[in-house]
Amino acid sequence: MPDPDTRPGALIRIARENGTSETAPPLDLGPRVRELRQAQGWTLEQAAGHAGLARSTLSKIENGQMSPTYDALKKLAQGLGITVPQLFTPPRRDRVLGRMVTTRAGEGTGQITATYEHKLLAEGIRAKKMLPYRARIRRAPLRSSMAGCDTTGRNSSTCSPARSGY
Repeated sequence: MPDPDTRPGALIRIARENGTSETAPPLDLGPRVRELRQAQGWTLEQAAGHAGLARSTLSKIENGQMSPTYDALKKLAQGLGITVPQLFTPPRRDRVLGRMVTTRAGEGTGQITATYEHKLLAEGIRAKKMLPYRARIRRAPLRSSMAGCDTTGRNSSTCSPARSGY
């Protein structure tokens, strides 16, 4: 197998911190420019006007009939509101990773601590970027040293509450 850095079409070599390297797949500029223009909702005429290029020049670039100069690439990128490297960067195909799980009342794994009751939610989803849970503050039991005192308030001078420790 030939060295990946010498293959035709392997124009960009990416060096990684760990010492490995890889080559980026070649990108056909024409379809990329067309995709960027259409994403803006522009016609050839409108995009050419924004970039300061002739409509015929832009058409030839999109159809692979012309290899643009760096100056033309710079104008094109500025007209599209991106940088020159972004012209050559393949678009990210973001996949929708939306997943939905319903945790009904009374469901969910309970975790009880001294002050909270937690219910873990969405347990059916693995590799979550967050841990959804419902928490309820538990009422601490009242601690009182008022045994034998009149708690109606009629005889409050003979008894005073002890510190509760909270």
